[in-house]
Amino acid sequence: MGFWTFLFGGLASVKAKNMLTVPTVTSKSGKYEILSVKHQGIGKNYKVTYREKGKSSTTEMTITGGTRSIGDFEVYW
Repeated sequence: MGFWTFLFGGLASVKAKNMLTVPTVTSKSGKYEILSVKHQGIGKNYKVTYREKGKSSTTEMTITGGTRSIGDFEVYW
């Protein structure tokens, strides 16, 4: 087992772990519905899709590993 195989195996396992452990995102006021939280890339980057309750248009935002809250949203790791 070479160095590069070991390195890429480690990166693949970190990516798999981040895909399985998705953070919980909630709206503080309850005004928004969270539709999906999807992992992006290798690190702790997630794309959050949400919409205002009662509306059909959606909006996306990106959160990273250090995010605790952003606007009306709280992130629980």
